[in-house]
Amino acid sequence: MQRFLIWIGCALLLAGCTSDEEEQKQTTIEEAFYESYTDGEEIFYTAETAEGIGIAFFEIEKGYGLSNLEKRESGWFSTGGASYEREEPIPEEGVSTMTSVSTNGDFEAFAEPAYQTVLWGEVYGDEITSLHIKGESYVEEAEIIENGDKRFYYFVPEGSTLEVEMDSIQGFDTEGELVCEESL
Repeated sequence: MQRFLIWIGCALLLAGCTSDEEEQKQTTIEEAFYESYTDGEEIFYTAETAEGIGIAFFEIEKGYGLSNLEKRESGWFSTGGASYEREEPIPEEGVSTMTSVSTNGDFEAFAEPAYQTVLWGEVYGDEITSLHIKGESYVEEAEIIENGDKRFYYFVPEGSTLEVEMDSIQGFDTEGELVCEESL
């Protein structure tokens, strides 16, 4: 009888280890992305935008997208995303502008949920070499990334609420001259 109880205990211990391994399988942003997206999307850029919060830019057949991800105790998980089809004809200058908002962490009773807002889009033309996001009390530079001959940008404002103050996006050339400005 004692051997039987030891055998049951070992089986339960092994079963517990197996389920923990299954929960740990999404150890990278890329693994979590491909666990959630299965229609041929291809990642071309990932970044951890804050501790335990990440984004992944991806390409789809006729456009691009942004996935929001969160790191939990058991690994990275997708918390949503957005995609768009490219404009035809493709603009020769300026930027496209999208906003993606996702929740971070578990919802707690009577607590304000935390959010991550990402302003992102495509940069058209070669003239723009830097982008600045302007608010009432700040001007911050957006990150510009490349995917082949295409360029994209993203900006994650500080704060964790749904209401993020962003007034305009400004594009500058290599001499620091303003070449485009769009209200947000």
